[in-house]
Amino acid sequence: MPKMKIDQLSSILNQELGVHGNNCKTVIDFTLALHKSRTVNLSQMANNSIRTNEISANSIYKNYQRLVHNCKISQNDLAKCILKMLDINDCKLTLALDRTNWMYGKKHINLLVLSVCVLGCALPLYWLELDSRGNSNTEQRKELLGRFITELGADKIDCLLADREFIGEDWFNY
Repeated sequence: MPKMKIDQLSSILNQELGVHGNNCKTVIDFTLALHKSRTVNLSQMANNSIRTNEISANSIYKNYQRLVHNCKISQNDLAKCILKMLDINDCKLTLALDRTNWMYGKKHINLLVLSVCVLGCALPLYWLELDSRGNSNTEQRKELLGRFITELGADKIDCLLADREFIGEDWFNY
């Protein structure tokens, strides 16, 4: 990625989220590696870093770990920043609702995620950790979509994509 683009993105991160200096580069690198590797596995992402010529994959991995563990950015601020960085603030958006689950050590992670679809992929904007290992319920779906609507407005939604897991008359009426 050209240095000018990285500087522009760093400026947005600094202004919108208060992220400073090298942390901006790490956030940008993390985002690009996430997109390129199409996985949340930090070691695989480190191998797809734009900074592998500058520092070792092991150092990149440790930077990613610190970023994930010390992240104090609200979902609302992050969602607005993502849309601003994509320069799609004035567009109607295609949203995708999905649930993902995996193991982190012995802990089950089960998330309901609302993403924006752009450039052939879905970028998470809002998520909700589910207490159980099963599907989400209508109230949880309403809560998640409600966060988007409260912060960005229902008029920003062009369409909402979801698979057959997300059924129910009350949900469809909402």
